Amino acid sequence: LTVVGLGGKHELEVKAADTLAAVKAQLAPLVSLPPEELKLVAKGKAPPDATPLSALGLADGGKLMLMRSQAGAKSLQQRGKAAAPASATSANSRPLGAPPWLSIGCEVDYLDSGGERHSAVVQAIHTDDPPQLYCTVALAGGGERQTPLDRVQPRRGGGGAGGGGVGGRGAVTAAGEGPVLLSVSQGASKFELRCEPHSTVLSLKALLAPLVSGGAEPAAMRLLAKGKEAADDATVAALGMAPAGGRLMLLFKRRHHAEREGEALVQDGVARLAELRERVGKLALRLRKRLLDAAEAQVQLGALEEELNAISLDLKNAAPNETSDAAAVRRERLAECARVGDELSAARKEHADALLGAQLGR
Repeated sequence: LTVVGLGGKHELEVKAADTLAAVKAQLAPLVSLPPEELKLVAKGKAPPDATPLSALGLADGGKLMLMRSQAGAKSLQQRGKAAAPASATSANSRPLGAPPWLSIGCEVDYLDSGGERHSAVVQAIHTDDPPQLYCTVALAGGGERQTPLDRVQPRRGGGGAGGGGVGGRGAVTAAGEGPVLLSVSQGASKFELRCEPHSTVLSLKALLAPLVSGGAEPAAMRLLAKGKEAADDATVAALGMAPAGGRLMLLFKRRHHAEREGEALVQDGVARLAELRERVGKLALRLRKRLLDAAEAQVQLGALEEELNAISLDLKNAAPNETSDAAAVRRERLAECARVGDELSAARKEHADALLGAQLGR
């Protein structure tokens, strides 16, 4: 069974006799939400949790759409997290219950639902639902996952998925000119910077900005020298790294992760909205042709309206950098959500008028 939605795609092994409640129980740890905050939609409908899969006419390889339930949407709204459905710890703190080897920027093995290992880098450790900690990891093959801690393990030597990680695992990217050579590590990424002894930390961040996967503003960066964060106005010489060179560690401030999560939410919302708009058009056509009875029409209209509200809420809660393309796309898609809502309202009114006319014999 393929389940798509809430920013991810999950392949589940199920039996025909399994109920939707059982499917939600499988999905809950994968999306870091309790089952009661999930809603499964099959063919435009949201059947009760007690419905067995066999009753939905789903064949092997069938597809369900995953959404937040009304309880889930309300819970997210009450938490008031504008950037994402979680709050991340800083790089210098470890929340209660997190293993000692886990920290932001560390390299780990991520276990997917099939048990396969993937090289990854911890981007954030989330604490919005203690003691159920979970984290965001960036996969070496591209993409991010929010995952419970039991799917994250210390990196095994040489294991995991190879290939171009966050900036290219094992690959070294160089920038700058000067006699001093600095080695900068950021999770699986390695950078070499050449600079002058009088170069400042801020200038080093400016060199790193275009090299970091996905880009990053210098203001969102933290450079650590010998375990301590270096001030922006500190020089390479003052850090004791001239002329022999030295090593630095690159971390990001919480705002950077929130903006990246916001961009991911926008991308997910764009795809979901495009699919929803297509389904709204098809339903409107069926209503005009009177191919649905009143009860079926109300169910399908209600399901689409709930799904639209969930997409709109996700887009409102996304917080990409306001100067980024994602922010402009977010504004455009929120306006499109309003237009789709108007289309649904018009379809509901047109259907109600048609029913009334039929009852009056017109």
